Amino acid sequence: MPVKEMKFEILDIDTEKPLLINYYIVNLERCYMYFRISTSESVWAYYLLSRKGTVKPPNDEIKNQSLRIARNHKPDVEEVHGKNSSL
Repeated sequence: MPVKEMKFEILDIDTEKPLLINYYIVNLERCYMYFRISTSESVWAYYLLSRKGTVKPPNDEIKNQSLRIARNHKPDVEEVHGKNSSL
């Protein structure tokens, strides 16, 4: 860095959890979906897409699909795991 000092300010600790404000499908096609969410703060949003009627897994299995496989909870239908950042 060209400077040896950097000034910064530490803000108060954020104790409020982010809120889901809105979510909707922007575009849906046979093999494609564009899904948007709005939150009150910057977040990582984890998701699992599967067939209707699939039992909702615990949150840790949504965040980590290898847990779902290791616990033998993955159904025979196709599932897509992912995450998006609003950082």
